[in-house]
Amino acid sequence: MVDGTSCAALVRWSVDGQNNGNPGDLETLPWSMTRTATSGDSVSLKACNECTVTGEVSIRVSIYWRDTLLRTSTHSGHSDPSRCKPQSAIDLEIP
Repeated sequence: MVDGTSCAALVRWSVDGQNNGNPGDLETLPWSMTRTATSGDSVSLKACNECTVTGEVSIRVSIYWRDTLLRTSTHSGHSDPSRCKPQSAIDLEIP
């Protein structure tokens, strides 16, 4: 799941070697998707601001497994979509 105060983000995900490519997909926030994963799979989720606004925005990425939050990461900063800032990322292994 990706949310925050930004209106849009460049989102890149990976589940056990399958991914949506580099640099990812432009998504309107809030955004979420469901993928099948099993214990031991490596998963990652990265999102960066793509909303041109004046001031600060936040980007939060969260990974859930079996309806349980595994990890969340939030970063805030000056909106700078030309540098994909701010951005948040998570890399983990499913327990």
